[in-house]
Amino acid sequence: MVIYMKKPAAVIIFLIFLLCGCSDMSGNNILKIDGENIKTSEYMIYLYEQMKSFEETGGEDIWEMNFDGVEAEEVAKQNAVNSLMMVKNAVRQSDKLNVFLNDDDEKKIKEDAESLYEEMGEYAKENDISIEDVEKTVRESTLQEKVFEFITSGFEISQADFDSYFENYCEENKKELKDISVKYLFKKCDTSSDENRAEIEKIYEQILTSGDFDNITDENSDGDTEAVDIDESKLPEEIKNDAYGMKEGDISGILESAEGFYIIKAESVEEADIEKLKSEIEKIYTEEKKREIYSKQNEVWSKDITVEKSDEIWDKINIDHG
Repeated sequence: MVIYMKKPAAVIIFLIFLLCGCSDMSGNNILKIDGENIKTSEYMIYLYEQMKSFEETGGEDIWEMNFDGVEAEEVAKQNAVNSLMMVKNAVRQSDKLNVFLNDDDEKKIKEDAESLYEEMGEYAKENDISIEDVEKTVRESTLQEKVFEFITSGFEISQADFDSYFENYCEENKKELKDISVKYLFKKCDTSSDENRAEIEKIYEQILTSGDFDNITDENSDGDTEAVDIDESKLPEEIKNDAYGMKEGDISGILESAEGFYIIKAESVEEADIEKLKSEIEKIYTEEKKREIYSKQNEVWSKDITVEKSDEIWDKINIDHG
């Protein structure tokens, strides 16, 4: 069974922190966060992750887009700052929260750092990123994950709120909760013609009388006659909408489109496993609620933090669009 779920849209965070030009940084530092100098090579690791995230969401063409009038490249650069700040905040708070890394964490950090460094390949060389830079970034990100778990560990969702959310989700995505295979007869013609309408009505009557949908379709259709998954078919959207409400074995009435007439048979209809789907959605819902809690806590930690940048270095950073 294929469960058709809308892929959650990636959230592109666009929080503008005050980025003041700074003149007292050394030549290889792009940022100063609350007095801590951030090397350009460290920042470029965070930018690399943003680049991957953006392209996974919108493909390579995403760099041609803009968000509220801001070019995607600039949004990605700013998001890298936001991500870096969130990690630094967690690192600063970890001692107060008694959150620490253990030996198992350190072992995995080294493995993950080596894997990421190898993945970056030429990007790392071009941006003077060392394995030590990557290991530091992975270590601090791992610590942030542990702080996240600490802050959100006591959270439990309201079952009533989630049930309402899931009910709305199913209503909004009911088309995607079915795996439907259809076969259809298509007559390409002018649907306003009485002669054409009489012809399709005659064919429809033959189908109902004989029950032989397949042979009559093969003999009379101007389009594909093989059974096909509805989402992979060439059916117009308005015709698909009618088909989604059919049960297995159902034969539609005569349907009209701009191109001609359709008669559809639902070959098979497989419903989603609702309990399994509900469990999957509950995990996503819970994680989103936890992120909301953590985001609010991070805002508190960020309240008095100052962020400065080297305009000279910032302006030189461009994302290679390939």
